[in-house]
Amino acid sequence: MVEQPRRERPPGRVALAALLPVYVLLGWEGAADLAEETTAPRRTTPPAMIRAVAVSGAMGLIVFALLAIDLPSAPATFLSGSGNPVLHLVGARVGGVARAIMTVVAFASLFACLIANMAVATRMVFALARDRMLPGSTALASVGRRTGAPVAAILVITALAVVLNLLNAGLVEKIFAMVGLTYYLTYALTLIAAAIAHRKGRIPPAPEGVFGLGRWLWPTLVVGLVWCAAVIVVLTVPEENNQTAVTVVVGVGLGFLWWLFALRRRISAGRAGPPAQAAPPSADPSHGRSTA
Repeated sequence: MVEQPRRERPPGRVALAALLPVYVLLGWEGAADLAEETTAPRRTTPPAMIRAVAVSGAMGLIVFALLAIDLPSAPATFLSGSGNPVLHLVGARVGGVARAIMTVVAFASLFACLIANMAVATRMVFALARDRMLPGSTALASVGRRTGAPVAAILVITALAVVLNLLNAGLVEKIFAMVGLTYYLTYALTLIAAAIAHRKGRIPPAPEGVFGLGRWLWPTLVVGLVWCAAVIVVLTVPEENNQTAVTVVVGVGLGFLWWLFALRRRISAGRAGPPAQAAPPSADPSHGRSTA
């Protein structure tokens, strides 16, 4: 029996694998932001999100397990020069039809994720503008007469996405790192706010039949904050992530200045905030209104 030569394994495989959930969790954010479009979201959204993660996790585990079993038997020259080693391996082992199907499914998934992310960002901008939380809220909260869509918010998000891609030379990994860092800063702030509200007794218990953490709230908050801190460190400290960190810090700094010099005064005066605390932007017929 001829002993196969041992391959040199790249370092940091465990660390790279551990970072996969960083981007998986972004899907949870999108699902939560779009949950308001669902009937009875507090009842239907949590189990739907858990089922989605369970199914996608199981399918991903099967695919990666099969690839891990087959990859060691593939010579290095077999995968060298291939644009996508996974597709190359599937095409060689299963056939061109399987590779084409996998390519179509991957493209459709990426396109659906792109649309969902644009929808999430647009809806967030519209919702914040509706509550007068952003500069130019009246324009951003307007909707088209014929379409009923927040056209201004869509255009702003589109322009921002194009500018970020141009600034990062179209490098997807930089965009992913920037989005991941921004989201995890948001997660951390949300967890801190939930902890403060729970400690002051401002979070009412979940009604019967509605998902709630109960006594597991504090352990979940602690684990979540530790995970957020670890991800933020990974996405900022390494030298290759310095540009991402600087870009996000500039954005956060601008947001803080907006809150410091304008937003907090609006909130204190009752001119901004949730509908129960402040009147929405002007209901000028020329701008249209939406109750979404």
